[in-house]
Amino acid sequence: MADLLECLLQIKGLRETVSRVLQVRSRAAAQASDAAPEAKEAACRRLESLVASERKWQRFFRETLAEWRTAGLRSPQPASRSVLDLADAFVAARLSTLAMLDECDARELSVTGATADRPRTTVADAVAAMLANDADVVGRMVTGSYED
Repeated sequence: MADLLECLLQIKGLRETVSRVLQVRSRAAAQASDAAPEAKEAACRRLESLVASERKWQRFFRETLAEWRTAGLRSPQPASRSVLDLADAFVAARLSTLAMLDECDARELSVTGATADRPRTTVADAVAAMLANDADVVGRMVTGSYED
């Protein structure tokens, strides 16, 4: 029961990432002409990292969960390599992931699968890994850190 509650809290954290990325997007839109090129480049790299990570975990979910459960997962290609388009692509992909996770029951959250870097992981473990990555990547974007 405690593991389920922890996973549900982590899913809530994944949802909060969407809000934080939308804040970064809004700030980028407002400062489009004023932002330093290195700040734009750093934000693009981090957003590309989030998009790639979301796609990786969506592949994991497709391979681990029933096809009917993952049929609605979407991962649109960004229209361009801009902060706005990358943020939009990430948000669309994350919202489809969240919609799928919201429908999972306790049994599905405990299903085990594998990725190249995690040979044995549950859906709940994947959620925890996603949240840890979000905290690192989005934290750097929000603080304006240019170092990877």
